[in-house]
Amino acid sequence: MAAEGRQSRYSRIPHRRAIVRRDDATGNIQSVPALLDKSSEVLGLLAEHAATLAKVGPDVQSLIDDGKKRYRVLEQADATQERARGSQLPAAVTGFYVQKAKLYTALKIINSAGHELADL
Repeated sequence: MAAEGRQSRYSRIPHRRAIVRRDDATGNIQSVPALLDKSSEVLGLLAEHAATLAKVGPDVQSLIDDGKKRYRVLEQADATQERARGSQLPAAVTGFYVQKAKLYTALKIINSAGHELADL
């Protein structure tokens, strides 16, 4: 998929930088969720501009289908691994994570409300 992403640099896609952009100084994506987010973004752009890409490269739809299949496999493996990891944590750690998630959600709501007030 990387070679096809490089090919898109030469086509007339408005968002072509999103396809070839790397996340850190070494050019690597550092986590599975970040990889899934990036894959979803690239697959969306490929689907959106499939007709344009078909003019400069191989069958784009087969690449999109293969990318979606790989995405689902990676997403399922990550979810299975996270569930196994979570089930092995002590109850105190699990409780801490629950409270941390509630705090995070509350802070996001407060932050969003602050942005809405600032826009008035």
